[in-house]
Amino acid sequence: MSDWIAAERGANGLHGWRMPDGFTAQAADMKGITAKLGNGLPVVMIGEGERTLPAPVIAPPVKTGDHWAIKGLRQATPEDRLGAEIAILAGLVAPRPRWDGVVCITGARSVWAHVSAGEVISFRSFVSGILAGALSAGDPVGGAGFDTALEEVVTRPERLASLLGQGGAARIWGALIGAEIAATKPYWLGQQVLLAGPNPYAGALRDQGVPVEIFDKESMRLEGLKAIWTTRE
Repeated sequence: MSDWIAAERGANGLHGWRMPDGFTAQAADMKGITAKLGNGLPVVMIGEGERTLPAPVIAPPVKTGDHWAIKGLRQATPEDRLGAEIAILAGLVAPRPRWDGVVCITGARSVWAHVSAGEVISFRSFVSGILAGALSAGDPVGGAGFDTALEEVVTRPERLASLLGQGGAARIWGALIGAEIAATKPYWLGQQVLLAGPNPYAGALRDQGVPVEIFDKESMRLEGLKAIWTTRE
């Protein structure tokens, strides 16, 4: 496989990967990315443009001017958009073309997607990680405070604001993830969940009797990019 560059736009510029090996670089613009990862290589932007649901997870990248684009997804009701996460989703789904279940990609912004036979049927996104950061909760943590807050908010979502007001990183994370688990019950109830990213989401789901498989998010991103790139026309 010839080398190429994948890039994702973020709040602080671009993050790039030289494929297929996955060497990474960050820069303010594409000129900086190509200078670090290799001039003259094909470039594909992740999450640029949109496809409407239902839509295949893995679709050929589109040639746009001087680069290729891996389009994200747009959902009309409830209104939502899935951007660069499409690569991670592709990495999880590529080896499972006939699989039916739910994918959860965690992080600052988490995404829950219902997938059936390689197509995204619906999805929801949440900003639990961003809210935790705004409340100075740091990275996801567990512990007794986490478990108690999570269980309380799953069963009584109206307690969310009160628990957040009590402070403490474990309690904040437990309350936020508990609210997310409660809100996504129509997704995970009776389904298998493929989970990519930081946990303690896995334990929270297993406590609800949900079968969960855990995957490394960065590995899935690279595998997804490879799977999408090979479909180009």
